[in-house]
Amino acid sequence: MALNKDTGKVVWNKKFGDHAVGYTMTGAPTIVKDKVSGKSLLIHGSSGDEFGVVGKLFARDPKTGEEVWMRPFVEGHMGRLNGKT
Repeated sequence: MALNKDTGKVVWNKKFGDHAVGYTMTGAPTIVKDKVSGKSLLIHGSSGDEFGVVGKLFARDPKTGEEVWMRPFVEGHMGRLNGKT
């Protein structure tokens, strides 16, 4: 979820995983500059391995919340780039 720094209103709200099956997020997101595109990315991870799910690392557009890419933390699982596996 992103809030407007001046008004406190919600700018975007995106779901990254189903908490009912075990996905959690315990770390704060980080904003980084993509060295290829030059654009800023919001990087965040999911956790929940203790509940039987595979954790993932996400990159999102910080202005819209749209997923740019996703990479699972366990080899053999497929990631996504621009919404495509």
